[in-house]
Amino acid sequence: MRAFQRFGRRVPGLLVLVVIVAAISASSDSAAAQADPLPPVTGSTVDDVERYLELRLSEAGRPGLAAAIVHNGEIVSTFELGEASPGVPMTANTPLFIASVSKSITAVALMQQVEVGRVDLDDPVTVYLPELAPEGELVTVRDLMHHRSGLTTYVGNEPWVGHLGSSLETNIERLGPLLEPDAPYTYSNANYDALALIVQRVSRTEFGDYVASHVFVPLGMGHSFVGPNDGRQDVADGHYHWLGLGYRPFDQPTPRGLTGSATMYSTAEDLAHFLIAHLQDGLYDGHRVVAGGSIEQLHSPESLEIDLPADYPVDVGYAGGLVADASFGPDIDENLAGLVTLVHTGGAFGYRSVIWMMPQVDLGFVALTNGNNQADESWLPQVAQGVKYILFGFDPPDIEVRSPFLLRYGKQLLLALVAVQTILAGLTIRAFRGDGRRWFNRAVIIAATIIDLAAFVLIIWVIPTTGEAPLRVPLQLPDYRILILAMSAGVLWGIYRTYVVVKKRGHAPTLVASSQPTS
Repeated sequence: MRAFQRFGRRVPGLLVLVVIVAAISASSDSAAAQADPLPPVTGSTVDDVERYLELRLSEAGRPGLAAAIVHNGEIVSTFELGEASPGVPMTANTPLFIASVSKSITAVALMQQVEVGRVDLDDPVTVYLPELAPEGELVTVRDLMHHRSGLTTYVGNEPWVGHLGSSLETNIERLGPLLEPDAPYTYSNANYDALALIVQRVSRTEFGDYVASHVFVPLGMGHSFVGPNDGRQDVADGHYHWLGLGYRPFDQPTPRGLTGSATMYSTAEDLAHFLIAHLQDGLYDGHRVVAGGSIEQLHSPESLEIDLPADYPVDVGYAGGLVADASFGPDIDENLAGLVTLVHTGGAFGYRSVIWMMPQVDLGFVALTNGNNQADESWLPQVAQGVKYILFGFDPPDIEVRSPFLLRYGKQLLLALVAVQTILAGLTIRAFRGDGRRWFNRAVIIAATIIDLAAFVLIIWVIPTTGEAPLRVPLQLPDYRILILAMSAGVLWGIYRTYVVVKKRGHAPTLVASSQPTS
């Protein structure tokens, strides 16, 4: 009886405790629901993504595309569309050139060396690369990782051809005088090639071999490797977009001096493993590639310090081989405005790649294609963003052409210039023969001179500046090579024509006289 009475006295307290626990549980469930705004990724959602990718690939006319979605530590689905090479279907295990997505892999390799104490991100670069003194004494390893070393995009693109691409050492040893302390953000391949050389030096292992054994093997990336491809038959053929001829096979150059920034090959499935490791604090299938603290460093950006709208939800920045940006604008859904996407793209002459991940909802996506159009490289990133919209239950936005005017219509403008040069060259020959009226012949000579001067400026300044690369880089591209050589021929004819005019000093009968009667 007393026991029953004691129990009766405790009932009100127990009821209060139950109510409190239930309230806390409900509150936790509500918070969890608010913290995970991603709808379930169902089979129907995957089907919607596949239809979307098929439509976009068909519209773009690219040869093939491989993609994968990861969520909650698993590959939800892979997508295999089009062809890797004529008659060979694209698969999720087909290696493709991933270009600048290589930087995110190099960043992981660097953090491994930080973890074992061989590298300190805040050390001067010269601790590891003494040949970059004295400027390198005021630039840190972290500056390289965040593209704040003063190295330009142009400098980073120089090794695509020539002796600078023969090795990491020859690429990096030239950079010392170009380093600049306290520099603003400027994207440059050279930063990550320098990081690759640091990893190579402190690990005493050739960089490609190091990445293979310390990144690819533990992550199960069995089809990935650091280029060149050395004739591997399983690699998807690259395709370059010719002016007026669509996508045609192209032999992608893979200079050894760019192994840290650009010349890795991987697959959609392998990169899905890589994304899972990023989203699971450095762990994939029981194998730890880096610690959670290193992942936090790789996800912590330095601001790009760019002008953004006042209501832009995040501060855009560059982290460890990844750009941090808003997942959606506030116009899409205010509740999603704070979601951050970590993204990186890669663009080469014959390939395009993109990875993105959203750590807050443990979601990631990779897409690789074996065709690229330098006139508008925004196509694949827009497609990848469209997939994100579908996964969150929104209609994907239309694909837009976003490249600057000179890139978008550069080939057409050069073709028009070559056509004008050709017409004027014929007219100047006619003028030298004395055909036509004197005023018309002089006007032709003046117009041809102006056009040829414009062509000369384009060749030596505008094309390298717009492409942020030396002229020898676009000369690797077949249609640009034809156009530039044709323009150069016109300039040479202009130089000869000017020599003839100056030598004759206006006294050549063909320039001062006319075979036509004058009134």
